[in-house]
Amino acid sequence: MEQSMEVLKVILRSEDISLSEEAEPLCISQIEQLQGCEEYANGRTIRRYSDLLCQMLEQRCIRNAAQYTADDPRAYEIQAEDVPEISVVMEKLNISL
Repeated sequence: MEQSMEVLKVILRSEDISLSEEAEPLCISQIEQLQGCEEYANGRTIRRYSDLLCQMLEQRCIRNAAQYTADDPRAYEIQAEDVPEISVVMEKLNISL
């Protein structure tokens, strides 16, 4: 579990993105649930999960474009609101229980 979270953080850091304190426990819980699935494949699943989180972040930034400036740290941090429900994660990653 810790290794998967570290991989997630490294991937996000490579995109200059971080996880908020509120988002991190949600991600931990979701990764634990994903690890219990047959289709879970360590690096590949975490990469796809990080891509999904980044898409959600981008959608939030687009929705709130008028409020964010280019140097606004909220535009570079995954917030709890960016973490979709586990059912959405599993659907987007094509994983089933």
